[in-house]
Order: sequence, then structure tokens, then C-alpha cells
Amino acid sequence: MSLLNRPSDGIYPVLIAIFQLLLNRKSLSKEQLLRLCAPPEACSQDHANNTLNTWSTLGLFDVKSDGTVTIHADVVGSDRKPENLRKIARRLVLDPRNNADLWAKEESRSADFTLGLSWFLAQDSWTTELGGWNQAEDLSLRQMPSGKAVFQNDTRWSGFKDWASYLGFGCNPRFAAGITPDPTEAIRDSLPAIFGKKKSFPAKDFIRHLAEVLPVLDDGEYRRQVEALLRSQDGQHAWKVLPEGQLSTSLSRALIRLHEEGVLRYSLKADSVHRMKLTGRGGSQVLGDISDFSYQR
Repeated sequence: MSLLNRPSDGIYPVLIAIFQLLLNRKSLSKEQLLRLCAPPEACSQDHANNTLNTWSTLGLFDVKSDGTVTIHADVVGSDRKPENLRKIARRLVLDPRNNADLWAKEESRSADFTLGLSWFLAQDSWTTELGGWNQAEDLSLRQMPSGKAVFQNDTRWSGFKDWASYLGFGCNPRFAAGITPDPTEAIRDSLPAIFGKKKSFPAKDFIRHLAEVLPVLDDGEYRRQVEALLRSQDGQHAWKVLPEGQLSTSLSRALIRLHEEGVLRYSLKADSVHRMKLTGRGGSQVLGDISDFSYQR
């Protein structure tokens, strides 16, 4: 299975429907579940069946030997609420067990999405809005080494846009078909887990914790793998490498948005030794220095 192959592996609106049904019913036979999600008299059951199979493989649902379907036991009771589905799905998609090989062509689980997302979030968030497949393919081919395609085809690019938006890593600021790197919503959802009972972190520690929870962001495990290849290329169209301590434009943009909303405040202490820099358009503009982050619950 591959998360981005929508015709074969499902779509997120069906995922929402299945999750909410199982929250209400606790368990259903596979036949009952598919009939409720996709009545055969009205539509094909392919999307429902494929979505169920994909998310059973990823660890959200459990299809038992007798055909009974439940939410997987690893999804704890406190998470079993409709509003938590995006957070649960994001955690499973980024789980190392579902990303054994980012470059796998088949049976990649969610690795095709994670690869694409790591590349996408490394782009200039202030200037990049990717719409059609040709635009995305052209940019990725110019930046990546030969033989290391980020997206296999236009079908998977369309799937990527859907999942990136749903999971909180992209937005559509100007036109419906476009997508811009923006992890604001994913970061917002992750703040309670990162801070726990703490009120604040030094900037360097916060960025490290953020990378552990969302390893497609700056200095995260998946992001490092992709950036290593981006850094290996040179020439006119090479990806721009930022100085150490300077945050990517996509992460900078998200942090600025959350700061302006009053959700996540950053500050600069005059005596601070370790500072992070917010990055503006093109990677050449520094928007400010940060030494500390505080979470405004």
C-alpha cells in the first residue's frame, strides 16, 4: 500500500466517516461498516474498502479474524474523540514503523507521503505555492539527484495535496488547486504534548522537541534524510542551504502565525547565548532572533 495512491488506498473523508462510525458503534462487521459508509445501492464500495485496509495497515483500525472491525487498542481512550482523529492519523503516518524506507516504490506504507512532506516543508514558504503536477515535478527534479524522484506521478501529487492539507502541513492561500508549505496546524495540535506541564522552553530545546514529535520539520529524522540529498546538489537551481541556527521559512512562518495568535509566544533574552533566527522570503532575510518559547494555554 501507499498512502498517496488515492484510487487504491483511500481518501481522508472516508477515513473520517469510518472513525466516527466506530466511535459510536464500538465494533461492526466489515460488511456492516462498508454498507454504512458506502451503500452499494448508491455508490461503489472501493474507496471505503481501500481506506479501511490502508488504515488498518497503518495501525488505526483492527480487522479481526472473524471480520469484526474496531479502533485499534493502541489508540487510548482519551484520544477516542472525533476532534482527535487528525492528531492520531498524523502520529501514525509519521511513525517509524510506517516509514522504514522513504524511497520504497511499492508497499511503502506512508513513506511516500513522508518523503514528499519533508521535501515540501524545506521549500520557501513565502514564495512557493505549488498547483499542478508539472510545477511540482519540475521543482523537485531540479533540486534532487537523478533517480530520487519525490513524487512518482500526478495521481500521487494530488493525493499528497489532500493529505498535507488535512494533516495540517499545508494551506491554500490564493487558489484552490494550490498548496503552500505551512505546518501551523500540525504544530498547534502538538503543543500540549511538547510542553506537558511546562510553561516554557529555551528555543533550542523547543525546536528539538518539535522535531521529535514532527520529524518532517527542521532537524527531524526524515527531514535530515531529505536535506542530505538536497545539499548534495549545486548549480543555479540548487536548494538554498540556511546557516546553522536559522529556521526554515515554513517553520518560521508557522511560529510567527502562532505568536500573533497568542498561542505560542517567543521572546529574546538579552543574556541568552543560544538563539534561533526566524527566516523571511528567499532565506536571506532574518526576521528576528528568539531565545525562548512559552505556551499560552
